[in-house]
Amino acid sequence: MNKNNKSNKKHIITLIDHGIGYCTNNVIEINRILLEYPDLFEEILEHELEHFKGSSLMNDIKTDFLPNKYSFNFKRNLQWFFFHLKHPIFSLQTLRPVWHNKGALNYNGSVILSYLFFILIFLIMKYYF
Repeated sequence: MNKNNKSNKKHIITLIDHGIGYCTNNVIEINRILLEYPDLFEEILEHELEHFKGSSLMNDIKTDFLPNKYSFNFKRNLQWFFFHLKHPIFSLQTLRPVWHNKGALNYNGSVILSYLFFILIFLIMKYYF
């Protein structure tokens, strides 16, 4: 994600028809379907705003992989589970490492890092076990 000094900018929230939520520059994109799920919408908005607290890949990794206040909330996790069952295409689209949107090429560093990690684990298992 391209995040140059985002913390000093006002954030624009736009509704999209793909994926779940993304942030690039000063824009937060959230799937309009989440308006039907106010609790989940709020969680995604808070999550994307966390990305603006730093401008490094390390901040993105912390935001995407470390537990947050919703991580161990059974009710919220159950809501997400049923959301993913009802809207699987949006969940799968979130796993894209690179995508083209509005004339720009966007990437998700955390997803790319996850894929590289899984490839590394696969290679280690294949050649050493």
